[in-house]
Amino acid sequence: PANFLEEGSIIKSHSINGENNDIFFESEFTSVLSEVMTENALSEAGVDFEEIQVAEPSINQSYTPIDGNLVIVVFMTIFFMSYASSLVSADLNKLRSDGVLTRSIVTNARSWQILGSVLAAFSLYNFISAMLVILLICLIFGITITQLPVIIAAILAFCIFNAGFTMVLFRLFKNDQVILMVGIVLSIVFVFLGIGIIDIPGLSFFEYVSPFYWLFESLDTGAILPNIPVIALYGLVLFTAGSFKVERLVKV
Repeated sequence: PANFLEEGSIIKSHSINGENNDIFFESEFTSVLSEVMTENALSEAGVDFEEIQVAEPSINQSYTPIDGNLVIVVFMTIFFMSYASSLVSADLNKLRSDGVLTRSIVTNARSWQILGSVLAAFSLYNFISAMLVILLICLIFGITITQLPVIIAAILAFCIFNAGFTMVLFRLFKNDQVILMVGIVLSIVFVFLGIGIIDIPGLSFFEYVSPFYWLFESLDTGAILPNIPVIALYGLVLFTAGSFKVERLVKV
Protein backbone atom coordinates (compact mmCIF):
# COMPACT_ATOMS: atom_id res chain seq x y z
CA PRO A 1 0.00 0.00 0.00
CA ALA A 2 0.94 3.64 -0.40
CA ASN A 3 3.08 5.21 2.31
CA PHE A 4 3.96 1.81 3.69
CA LEU A 5 7.04 1.70 5.86
CA GLU A 6 10.32 0.81 4.19
CA GLU A 7 11.71 -2.68 4.30
CA GLY A 8 13.50 -3.43 7.54
CA SER A 9 11.41 -1.05 9.63
CA ILE A 10 10.01 -2.31 12.92
CA ILE A 11 6.25 -2.35 13.23
CA LYS A 12 4.89 -2.32 16.80
CA SER A 13 1.54 -4.01 17.16
CA HIS A 14 -0.89 -3.91 20.06
CA SER A 15 -3.62 -6.29 21.06
CA ILE A 16 -6.48 -5.50 23.34
CA ASN A 17 -7.29 -9.10 24.25
CA GLY A 18 -4.02 -10.80 23.35
CA GLU A 19 -0.77 -11.31 25.19
CA ASN A 20 0.79 -8.02 24.11
CA ASN A 21 -1.29 -5.86 26.47
CA ASP A 22 -0.58 -2.17 27.10
CA ILE A 23 -2.77 -0.47 29.67
CA PHE A 24 -1.93 3.07 28.54
CA PHE A 25 -2.50 2.18 24.88
CA GLU A 26 -5.83 0.55 25.67
CA SER A 27 -6.95 3.62 27.62
CA GLU A 28 -5.95 6.01 24.82
CA PHE A 29 -7.45 3.73 22.16
CA THR A 30 -10.74 3.50 24.02
CA SER A 31 -10.87 7.26 24.51
CA VAL A 32 -10.16 7.99 20.81
CA LEU A 33 -12.65 5.33 19.66
CA SER A 34 -15.33 6.74 21.94
CA GLU A 35 -14.66 10.26 20.66
CA VAL A 36 -14.82 9.16 17.00
CA MET A 37 -18.02 7.20 17.52
CA THR A 38 -19.59 10.15 19.33
CA GLU A 39 -18.66 12.55 16.51
CA ASN A 40 -20.04 10.14 13.87
CA ALA A 41 -23.28 9.74 15.79
CA LEU A 42 -23.72 13.49 16.15
CA SER A 43 -22.85 14.01 12.47
CA GLU A 44 -25.44 11.47 11.33
CA ALA A 45 -28.02 13.12 13.55
CA GLY A 46 -27.27 16.51 12.00
CA VAL A 47 -26.07 18.06 15.23
CA ASP A 48 -23.64 20.91 14.67
CA PHE A 49 -21.66 22.75 17.33
CA GLU A 50 -20.92 26.43 17.04
CA GLU A 51 -18.53 28.40 19.19
CA ILE A 52 -20.37 31.20 20.92
CA GLN A 53 -18.56 34.02 22.66
CA VAL A 54 -19.98 34.35 26.16
CA ALA A 55 -19.27 37.38 28.28
CA GLU A 56 -17.41 36.74 31.49
CA PRO A 57 -19.75 36.72 34.50
CA SER A 58 -19.54 39.66 36.85
CA ILE A 59 -20.33 39.48 40.54
CA ASN A 60 -22.03 42.49 42.06
CA GLN A 61 -21.43 42.65 45.80
CA SER A 62 -23.62 44.71 48.06
CA TYR A 63 -20.60 45.77 50.13
CA THR A 64 -16.91 46.43 49.68
CA PRO A 65 -15.04 43.33 50.93
CA ILE A 66 -12.46 43.82 53.64
CA ASP A 67 -8.89 43.28 52.51
CA GLY A 68 -7.40 40.00 53.75
CA ASN A 69 -4.42 41.76 55.29
CA LEU A 70 -6.73 44.14 57.12
CA VAL A 71 -8.69 41.18 58.51
CA ILE A 72 -5.47 39.74 59.93
CA VAL A 73 -4.53 43.10 61.48
CA VAL A 74 -7.96 43.52 63.09
CA PHE A 75 -7.99 39.93 64.34
CA MET A 76 -4.52 40.10 65.91
CA THR A 77 -5.29 43.45 67.53
CA ILE A 78 -8.50 42.14 69.07
CA PHE A 79 -6.78 38.92 70.16
CA PHE A 80 -4.17 40.87 72.11
CA MET A 81 -7.00 42.93 73.60
CA SER A 82 -8.48 39.69 74.97
CA TYR A 83 -5.05 38.61 76.15
CA ALA A 84 -4.73 41.88 78.07
CA SER A 85 -7.92 41.07 79.99
CA SER A 86 -6.04 38.49 82.04
CA LEU A 87 -3.42 41.12 82.87
CA VAL A 88 -6.09 43.54 84.11
CA SER A 89 -7.69 40.75 86.16
CA ALA A 90 -4.32 40.01 87.73
CA ASP A 91 -3.90 43.73 88.54
CA LEU A 92 -7.35 43.80 90.17
CA ASN A 93 -6.39 40.75 92.19
CA LYS A 94 -3.23 42.53 93.31
CA LEU A 95 -5.35 45.47 94.44
CA ARG A 96 -7.47 43.00 96.36
CA SER A 97 -4.42 41.34 97.93
CA ASP A 98 -2.87 44.69 98.89
CA GLY A 99 -6.10 45.81 100.55
CA VAL A 100 -6.67 48.73 98.18
CA LEU A 101 -10.19 47.55 97.33
CA THR A 102 -10.90 46.96 101.00
CA ARG A 103 -10.00 50.56 101.84
CA SER A 104 -12.18 51.79 98.96
CA ILE A 105 -15.26 50.45 100.73
CA VAL A 106 -15.11 53.21 103.36
CA THR A 107 -15.34 55.91 100.71
CA ASN A 108 -18.58 57.41 99.49
CA ALA A 109 -18.23 55.67 96.12
CA ARG A 110 -20.51 52.74 95.38
CA SER A 111 -19.32 49.31 94.27
CA TRP A 112 -20.32 49.79 90.63
CA GLN A 113 -18.51 53.12 90.59
CA ILE A 114 -15.26 51.64 91.94
CA LEU A 115 -15.09 48.69 89.56
CA GLY A 116 -16.84 50.59 86.79
CA SER A 117 -14.19 53.28 86.78
CA VAL A 118 -11.42 50.69 86.45
CA LEU A 119 -13.16 48.76 83.69
CA ALA A 120 -14.25 51.94 81.88
CA ALA A 121 -10.67 53.22 81.85
CA PHE A 122 -9.46 49.82 80.65
CA SER A 123 -12.09 49.72 77.87
CA LEU A 124 -11.32 53.28 76.76
CA TYR A 125 -7.60 52.51 76.66
CA ASN A 126 -8.34 49.31 74.71
CA PHE A 127 -10.41 51.13 72.11
CA ILE A 128 -8.00 54.04 71.56
CA SER A 129 -4.89 51.86 71.43
CA ALA A 130 -6.53 49.31 69.11
CA MET A 131 -7.62 51.99 66.64
CA LEU A 132 -4.18 53.62 66.69
CA VAL A 133 -2.45 50.27 66.12
CA ILE A 134 -4.70 49.43 63.17
CA LEU A 135 -4.27 52.87 61.60
CA LEU A 136 -0.49 52.87 62.03
CA ILE A 137 -0.06 49.37 60.60
CA CYS A 138 -2.26 50.22 57.63
CA LEU A 139 -0.27 53.39 56.98
CA ILE A 140 3.10 51.65 57.28
CA PHE A 141 2.24 48.68 55.07
CA GLY A 142 -0.10 50.50 52.68
CA ILE A 143 -3.22 48.51 53.58
CA THR A 144 -6.48 50.05 52.41
CA ILE A 145 -9.02 50.47 55.19
CA THR A 146 -12.52 49.43 54.14
CA GLN A 147 -15.70 48.91 56.15
CA LEU A 148 -14.44 51.21 58.92
CA PRO A 149 -17.84 51.27 60.74
CA VAL A 150 -17.75 47.46 61.01
CA ILE A 151 -14.22 47.56 62.43
CA ILE A 152 -15.08 50.29 64.96
CA ALA A 153 -18.23 48.41 66.03
CA ALA A 154 -16.26 45.18 66.42
CA ILE A 155 -13.63 46.83 68.62
CA LEU A 156 -16.29 48.48 70.79
CA ALA A 157 -18.09 45.16 71.18
CA PHE A 158 -14.88 43.43 72.21
CA CYS A 159 -14.18 46.19 74.73
CA ILE A 160 -17.46 45.22 76.40
CA PHE A 161 -16.67 41.52 76.11
CA ASN A 162 -13.21 41.97 77.59
CA ALA A 163 -14.65 43.89 80.53
CA GLY A 164 -16.99 40.98 81.26
CA PHE A 165 -14.18 38.47 80.72
CA THR A 166 -12.02 40.41 83.17
CA MET A 167 -14.72 40.28 85.83
CA VAL A 168 -15.18 36.51 85.40
CA LEU A 169 -11.48 35.86 85.95
CA PHE A 170 -11.41 38.28 88.89
CA ARG A 171 -14.40 36.59 90.55
CA LEU A 172 -13.28 32.99 90.08
CA PHE A 173 -9.56 33.08 90.87
CA LYS A 174 -7.47 34.70 93.57
CA ASN A 175 -3.98 33.83 92.33
CA ASP A 176 -2.21 36.01 89.79
CA GLN A 177 -0.49 33.14 88.00
CA VAL A 178 -3.72 31.15 87.72
CA ILE A 179 -5.56 34.17 86.37
CA LEU A 180 -2.90 34.75 83.71
CA MET A 181 -2.74 31.09 82.71
CA VAL A 182 -6.51 30.59 82.49
CA GLY A 183 -6.99 33.89 80.66
CA ILE A 184 -4.38 33.08 78.01
CA VAL A 185 -5.63 29.51 77.52
CA LEU A 186 -9.26 30.60 77.20
CA SER A 187 -8.32 33.31 74.70
CA ILE A 188 -6.52 30.75 72.53
CA VAL A 189 -9.42 28.29 72.82
CA PHE A 190 -11.86 31.01 71.77
CA VAL A 191 -9.73 31.68 68.68
CA PHE A 192 -9.48 27.98 67.76
CA LEU A 193 -13.23 27.56 68.16
CA GLY A 194 -13.90 30.67 66.11
CA ILE A 195 -11.82 29.57 63.12
CA GLY A 196 -12.97 25.95 63.29
CA ILE A 197 -9.68 24.29 64.26
CA ILE A 198 -11.33 22.55 67.21
CA ASP A 199 -13.97 20.44 65.48
CA ILE A 200 -15.76 18.04 67.84
CA PRO A 201 -18.06 15.59 65.97
CA GLY A 202 -21.67 16.24 66.86
CA LEU A 203 -20.75 19.36 68.85
CA SER A 204 -20.11 21.82 66.05
CA PHE A 205 -22.43 24.32 67.75
CA PHE A 206 -19.62 25.00 70.25
CA GLU A 207 -18.11 27.40 67.74
CA TYR A 208 -20.98 29.78 68.48
CA VAL A 209 -19.63 30.11 72.02
CA SER A 210 -16.56 31.90 70.72
CA PRO A 211 -16.87 35.66 70.18
CA PHE A 212 -14.26 35.31 67.42
CA TYR A 213 -16.73 33.27 65.38
CA TRP A 214 -19.09 36.25 65.31
CA LEU A 215 -16.16 38.57 64.59
CA PHE A 216 -15.15 36.60 61.47
CA GLU A 217 -18.78 36.39 60.36
CA SER A 218 -19.03 40.16 60.54
CA LEU A 219 -15.73 40.72 58.73
CA ASP A 220 -16.67 38.21 56.01
CA THR A 221 -20.13 39.62 55.34
CA GLY A 222 -19.53 43.27 56.19
CA ALA A 223 -22.66 43.21 58.35
CA ILE A 224 -22.91 44.61 61.85
CA LEU A 225 -26.19 42.86 62.65
CA PRO A 226 -26.56 40.44 64.32
CA ASN A 227 -22.90 39.53 64.84
CA ILE A 228 -21.57 42.61 66.67
CA PRO A 229 -24.51 42.88 69.14
CA VAL A 230 -24.03 39.19 69.99
CA ILE A 231 -20.42 39.90 71.07
CA ALA A 232 -21.53 42.88 73.19
CA LEU A 233 -24.36 40.92 74.82
CA TYR A 234 -21.93 38.10 75.49
CA GLY A 235 -19.76 40.52 77.44
CA LEU A 236 -22.73 41.89 79.39
CA VAL A 237 -23.76 38.36 80.35
CA LEU A 238 -20.27 37.65 81.67
CA PHE A 239 -20.21 40.95 83.55
CA THR A 240 -23.54 40.29 85.28
CA ALA A 241 -22.93 36.56 85.82
CA GLY A 242 -22.01 37.17 89.45
CA SER A 243 -21.89 39.79 92.13
CA PHE A 244 -19.86 42.90 91.44
CA LYS A 245 -20.15 44.32 94.95
CA VAL A 246 -16.73 45.17 96.26
CA GLU A 247 -17.71 43.95 99.75
CA ARG A 248 -17.93 40.39 98.43
CA LEU A 249 -14.97 40.56 96.08
CA VAL A 250 -12.36 41.88 98.51
CA LYS A 251 -12.13 38.62 100.45
CA VAL A 252 -8.69 37.14 99.81
